[in-house]
Amino acid sequence: LTFVTWLLSYAIGYGFATIIMAVLIVGSVSFYILRRHGAPKIRLKEIVHAELVFLSVFFIFLTIQMHHPFIEGYGVMTAFSGERFSDSLFVSALSRSTQLPPDDPWLSGVMLYHYYYLGHLTGSILNMLTAIPVNILLNLAGPTLAGLAAAMAYGIVHNLTGKKKYGILSVFLIIFAGNY
Repeated sequence: LTFVTWLLSYAIGYGFATIIMAVLIVGSVSFYILRRHGAPKIRLKEIVHAELVFLSVFFIFLTIQMHHPFIEGYGVMTAFSGERFSDSLFVSALSRSTQLPPDDPWLSGVMLYHYYYLGHLTGSILNMLTAIPVNILLNLAGPTLAGLAAAMAYGIVHNLTGKKKYGILSVFLIIFAGNY
């Protein structure tokens, strides 16, 4: 959805209508593929396992996030700050923008490079679709991305090996032992 929105924004501008058009395009292509190839086999047990992995990691990271939900700026840096202020600036700039690339919030008259904002565009799209304030959105984005990364790691390794224990090991190595 983010990529299609990004592509469309260069032709018609960036806004709520562009996001809705991207949803319709992705939905239409998905419907076409479903009609052409038929519905995939649904293995409910594996779906439940992947969802449990997502929810477990999501709530672990949400618990960590609850202990320090603040977005500090320059001069107020703590061990938990990281790049939250910049993340907040980029998502806010994207949410206000009518074209892509958006204006750089740090340097007037300059556009942001794709490298700096493409990941934040997903947050901006969610912001525009749900009207969740940016500070709350950013506090939910970290746990959501960690949960999605964990579910993807589990799914890929479980499908390659056929063993749940290797899927769970991959979640531990990538999410908790890695540099996430």
